[in-house]
Amino acid sequence: MKTAARFLAIILVVAMALPLSACGEKVEVMEYNGHVITSEMYSYILSENKSYILSQYNYTDSPEIWNSAYSDDVTVGEWLVSQVNDYCRTLLVCKDLATKNGISLSEESVTALEKLNADLIEAYGGKGKWNVYLASFGINVDIFNEYMEMCYLMNDVYDALVSDGTISCEDQEIYEYFKDYYKDYNLVRHILFNYQFKYTDEDGKKVSLTDEQKAEKLAEYTDLAEKMQAGEASFEDYIEKNEDSGVYYFVTDDNSYVEEFQDAALEMEIGEYRVVETEYGYHLMNKLELTQEVYDEEFSEKYSESIKSGLMTDKFYAILDESAQSVSVNSEELSRFDIITAPVMS
Repeated sequence: MKTAARFLAIILVVAMALPLSACGEKVEVMEYNGHVITSEMYSYILSENKSYILSQYNYTDSPEIWNSAYSDDVTVGEWLVSQVNDYCRTLLVCKDLATKNGISLSEESVTALEKLNADLIEAYGGKGKWNVYLASFGINVDIFNEYMEMCYLMNDVYDALVSDGTISCEDQEIYEYFKDYYKDYNLVRHILFNYQFKYTDEDGKKVSLTDEQKAEKLAEYTDLAEKMQAGEASFEDYIEKNEDSGVYYFVTDDNSYVEEFQDAALEMEIGEYRVVETEYGYHLMNKLELTQEVYDEEFSEKYSESIKSGLMTDKFYAILDESAQSVSVNSEELSRFDIITAPVMS
C-alpha cells in the first residue's frame, strides 16, 4: 500500500472531526438481533468493493462505468450496491449465529488480525497516519477492526459448523453437484496422433509426415474407431498412444477448442466414436455421458475435495440467506450513499 502522507493536507480536517462524530450517536444502516452495521462501516465496505471491481477489471473510475448496463434493467452500479447490501446482511446474520452458538474468533484469526494491523500501521508510517487514511472513507482504526473481526468470524463460524456436522455432504451429493456444474457441457475423451514433426531426417532436423504417411495413420485410426464402436476394441487399451496432455474434455460452443474438435464434440451422439482431423493431427474421439461410474473412475480422485469445499460453502451461505432478508435496513440512510462518488482506495 502507498503511504498516506500525500493525503494529509486534504483530509486533515476530516480526520480531526472523526473522533468527535464517533462520540455521538452512530447511525445504523442495518440491524439484526442487536448486531449493527453503522453508516461509517458501510461507507468503508462500499469503497472496498468498488475499488476491488475497478482493480479486478482494470477499469478507470467514472460515472460511465457505473451507469453502464449490467443486465437489461440493472446498471453496474446498481448491481454492485446490491452485492454490497447482501454481503452486509450476511455479516450480521453470521455474527448473530456466532453469538447464539458461542463461537468466537479462533486463535488463528486473532493472530492473523493482529498481524494485519501491524503490517498496515507499518506500511502507513504509524497508527496516526493509518487512521488518517481510514478517515477518508469515514472510519477509524476501531471501526476497521470491528469490520475485519466480522470478516474473520465468518470463516470461524463456517469451520465450527463443519466440525459439529451442521454442514456436511455425501459422496452422491458431490457427484450431483459436479454433474450439475457441467450440465451444459459435452464430455468427450480422445486419443491424439500428433502428426506434426514426427520424424528426424538425415541431418537431424524434425520433418513432418508425408501425405502418404498421414493417410496410413488416418486409415489406422478410422479402423480402430470402427472396432471400438463395434465393441471389438477398448478405448482404455489405447490411451497410452495419446500424444496430448489430456484425455477428457468438457466442451461447449465458446470457441475454447479448435473448430473441428469443438464441432465434433457438439455434433456427436453419446457413445459415438469418430476420427477428426485438426491442425494438431488425428483425434480419435468418444462422447460420454457423465455417469456416476465415469465420475468415480476419472474425476473423483482429482476433484472431489474441491467440489466438496464448493458444495459445503454453498450450504453455509444457504443457512445465512435464510435469515438475511430479516435484517432491518435503514433505507433513508442507505439512500445517502452513491457508488459514483464513493472514494476509491489506493
